[in-house]
Amino acid sequence: MKEQQALRLCEALWESVNLGPGPAAPVAVTQAQGIIEALRSAPLGRDVHAKLFAVEKRFEGWFSERQWRGDDEGVFFRLTLQADISNLESSVEMWFSYRHAEPAKKPAGPAFELYADAEGTPQDPALSRPGDVGVAETGDQASKAPARHRL
Repeated sequence: MKEQQALRLCEALWESVNLGPGPAAPVAVTQAQGIIEALRSAPLGRDVHAKLFAVEKRFEGWFSERQWRGDDEGVFFRLTLQADISNLESSVEMWFSYRHAEPAKKPAGPAFELYADAEGTPQDPALSRPGDVGVAETGDQASKAPARHRL
């Protein structure tokens, strides 16, 4: 699924809010469920799916007989549903922005490999210095370190 398609589906959820509250026409319930299923079937990450679950539960209440009413005839419920849809949209946008982001570059400088001592206990390179037994630098420095057991 492409970003624009996912965002169009989120926009359709906004429109579905206007079809309720209460037991609206069966078309409204089916429409909202279909949109949610389309988004759920796309590989959009855990955060998006968690937000989608929240929206789905709110819509169940929105199209129910009484859950949406409250003391204010559904104003708070509507605002909460809209906030959940807004959070879903933001998560979709973030997921796509991370998906298309360039990978982080590795820092310059020597890289270290982890080695084990003679008993097989891993040696932490953060606690050792280059040249210590058990730690070897990669690249040009690799031949200078006397490590015996590579993990």
